[in-house]
Amino acid sequence: MPDREPTKELRSARRLLEDMPGYERLGDFYWEERLEKWVLHIRMTIDVPESEYIPTVTEWRVIIDPQYPLGQICFMPDENKGIKHTFQHQNNNRLLNNSKWRSGKICLDTGQGTWGRKKYSPEPVDAINRLKWHVERCLIWLEAAATDTLIENGDPFELPDFPTSTDYRIAFNEDNDSFVRWQSEQRSSGFFNYNPLDQQPETYPISRFDIFSEEVAAKVWGSYINDRNKYSKNRNKEKAGLWLMLKRIPVMKPWQIPYTFKELDAVCQAQGINLLQILLKTYSRSKREKIKLDLVALGFPVPVRIGSPEELIHWFAFKLILPKLNGFRDNEVLWKQQFTELISGTAKIQWIKTENWNSMQLTNRGRISEDLTNSRILFIGAGALGATFAELFGRLGCSNLTFVDYDKVHAGNLSRHTLTLNDVGKNKAEALSTHINSVFPFHRCTFRKNGLEDTLSKEAAFLDGFDVVIDATGEDDVIQLLSNHLSSKSTHFISVSTGYNADRLYCYLATNSKFANLKNSFKERIDPFLQQDITIMQKTSEIIEGIGCWHPLFPARIDDIQMLAGAAFKIIEQQLSRPKEERLVVIEKQYADGEFTGVMIKNI
Repeated sequence: MPDREPTKELRSARRLLEDMPGYERLGDFYWEERLEKWVLHIRMTIDVPESEYIPTVTEWRVIIDPQYPLGQICFMPDENKGIKHTFQHQNNNRLLNNSKWRSGKICLDTGQGTWGRKKYSPEPVDAINRLKWHVERCLIWLEAAATDTLIENGDPFELPDFPTSTDYRIAFNEDNDSFVRWQSEQRSSGFFNYNPLDQQPETYPISRFDIFSEEVAAKVWGSYINDRNKYSKNRNKEKAGLWLMLKRIPVMKPWQIPYTFKELDAVCQAQGINLLQILLKTYSRSKREKIKLDLVALGFPVPVRIGSPEELIHWFAFKLILPKLNGFRDNEVLWKQQFTELISGTAKIQWIKTENWNSMQLTNRGRISEDLTNSRILFIGAGALGATFAELFGRLGCSNLTFVDYDKVHAGNLSRHTLTLNDVGKNKAEALSTHINSVFPFHRCTFRKNGLEDTLSKEAAFLDGFDVVIDATGEDDVIQLLSNHLSSKSTHFISVSTGYNADRLYCYLATNSKFANLKNSFKERIDPFLQQDITIMQKTSEIIEGIGCWHPLFPARIDDIQMLAGAAFKIIEQQLSRPKEERLVVIEKQYADGEFTGVMIKNI
């Protein structure tokens, strides 16, 4: 097979670099068959004094996607003459087997949250300039690393990248409240329990630390994890680990996680912590109490941003594997010898991936106000529209949802419902509750398998337990029941339903002061629109199932339901945050010359 030649785009990019200060090419592009990418071997010389960790001259392997100028460009330290340590804004920088470069890809991106937030310059997209831009960024990165200015006060705090030895993960739940509890805790080590979830890759949420009460432990997770701990086939597979609270993050300079127990011991000693003594003491206690320890979790306080006060506890974890020693009985003499050998030797730490599954962490990409997420919300009706709104509330962080519906899931529901074939034949309220609970580990959704009337016959004060009541049934009888039973203990009432073909969505909103006249007020506002729907229906030949005197006029497509529900959610969020007068909001699809142009919103 003939040698592969670099593309004309790569050759033009290479020529532009030839006279660039600080850059020197050590060879031509070569094709790396294993990666199916181009590689360029270069030398970089920075114009600042050499530092302890950054020489003035370093070598790099630039790995470029074959579709250049599209694709990725990665700068990897050369295996012999590249930088040897790991810095902020860099992958863990270790030697790789059978490779001419190390694993420490440096971050040259300029997007939000990446290096260069304050040094942003648009990345060129053309073939000639894109590679040059990356080389210039690499020189700037090296000079920043050499002068210890890769991070500045106000930058987001970034944990070091580190290799993991397993494909499973440990999930923990830490927030500002738990940080306060940890700060007041006198003990610095103990035991924790963790349980496997029935899923792949395996995940092990930490269920409790021995310093906290059963009550605190019970509130750590929501229904998805707690129910699995109680009912799953893994319920008897609870495991235990050893926790150790450090004073600060366990890293070596510049920003590298310890690879060996000896390095970890040195990091702990720098914090005034005797790792051998704590491990031995806690392990000996576990042996006396017949607790089998598999993991060690290292906790430490972290800030959200560089320079700001610490406000969260984060956890790293590794496998606890003691060396096997012959000639000893299983007693403290053996354990001390095992830990001493472990820590004084070159045994590598088998780090395990850890993640904070607290609600504030998992909803960072989009959440609503804390007042709303803490609201107790009742959904009457778990059909397509109710499920769509439940999905919105649930994914925006509302964890306390309750569903009421007597109906079962049918296969025909699935064209516009959020549930799946796995749920066919199940009660809709139960299936939807289970589904929303599986969205986040902190959700605590519940359900009633009966209709509203039966539920109220068994629990007369049922409605008083909610801040927000949402009717998504489209049934006259439900409006009548709510008129009779809603009290001032429920703050908000909302009714949502769709018109014929989901051309409109009706969203009625009221506060507790209007509940007494709910039925008449609702009917007065919506009847004119329902009459329009009925007129349209009478002109069609379709057989429509389930028509009431005012509602759901099927068919309705899922794209229309979700679009209209999304617009309605904005209005509902505003109403719940800043209540306005009782009203009906009609959200209607708009067309011009047969082309869809958007929606129109009317307040009635």
